[in-house]
Amino acid sequence: MRFLTKENQGVIVIAQSILCIMTIYNDCKIIINLNQLVRDRPCGRDLDDEHVDQVSNDLRRRMTFDSLFEQVDCAIWDYCDEVGIDLKESQGSGFGFQITEEK
Repeated sequence: MRFLTKENQGVIVIAQSILCIMTIYNDCKIIINLNQLVRDRPCGRDLDDEHVDQVSNDLRRRMTFDSLFEQVDCAIWDYCDEVGIDLKESQGSGFGFQITEEK
């Protein structure tokens, strides 16, 4: 690394090479490219880019993941049944938190 100051009329160089930092996560992630999804659907194949963008933006605002959450809940319940974990207290608690009303 080399730094040049105003005294020698140079430019400050922070680094001569780019340091890449990569973090490895043990999480499973799903990334959905809505534009690509719209293009890949049979009914979206003939749309031009502007129309694909419009449909994708609409989906971004109004799409819900209800069926995804339902599938995840079912998978959790099935797994817990298999290994003997009792989730009766968790039943009906929603998405892991409850909003309490102030009195």
